[in-house]
Amino acid sequence: MWGKFMKKAKPKIYKYNDIIVFLNDVLVFFKDKDKKSLRDLSTELKIANGLLSMILNRKRNLTEELLLKLLEKFSYNKNEVQFAENLRIISFSQNYQNRKMAIAKINKLKSYRDFNKNEFENYKYLSNWYYVAIKEMSDLKDFNEDVEWIQKRLAYSVNQKQIDEALTFLKQNEILVYKNKKLVAANKDMNCEEGIFKLTLSGFHKQILGLAADAIDTIERDHRRILGHTLTVNENQISEIHNILQEAFEKIKKINLANPEKASQEVYHVELVSIPITKKGEK
Repeated sequence: MWGKFMKKAKPKIYKYNDIIVFLNDVLVFFKDKDKKSLRDLSTELKIANGLLSMILNRKRNLTEELLLKLLEKFSYNKNEVQFAENLRIISFSQNYQNRKMAIAKINKLKSYRDFNKNEFENYKYLSNWYYVAIKEMSDLKDFNEDVEWIQKRLAYSVNQKQIDEALTFLKQNEILVYKNKKLVAANKDMNCEEGIFKLTLSGFHKQILGLAADAIDTIERDHRRILGHTLTVNENQISEIHNILQEAFEKIKKINLANPEKASQEVYHVELVSIPITKKGEK
């Protein structure tokens, strides 16, 4: 990453979702502006040679102390430093609640939202599982945008106010659009990058796995599948297992593409489990 692009202006912290991407850009700017190397900067900051390179390549953790030194060196103000510290927490803290609180603080800042409209949209979309479910429900053959209908069709409890807020959000952000007077999915890509949105996706998985736990007691066995197997493995076999899972998911994602003429009847989410997100409507 180091030295590939010339930066003409000091990077604006509020444009970034990932502290390491930000620091890479800052240090490229520093190299171009002051004609100094990472080694020179390390000497000035009194840190070990090679440490910055390892951090920039995600091989070492970034400490709060070192981040503060770097941002003071490049004259970022107090508010910018606090924003950067929240990005650091999101990337490096081992405490999920601390990471979640850091995301909440960042998303309250207008300066961040102004630069990251699409990213903020992704965050809101993935923060509640039923936003995703309602978007997918629009492809059901009997879909009705009526709040009460959606509530009855969801397999898990969501109140009507939440459903109404979800519909408003999905329409305003053109995730659901009207086509021939029918509300349909716009098929917008929801990309989750490093940092904030990687964690947001983790939160979404936590919600879904919570629903899977409930499904054991509430969903008929024929309509769910929760598989598990405990075994001993070595390090190479762990990668093999992950590759098998990835291949399986790629095949699952192509199921609808293979049979586009078949009308959809239910919404399912496939994790390490397969559970229904909706339930059959009244006939």
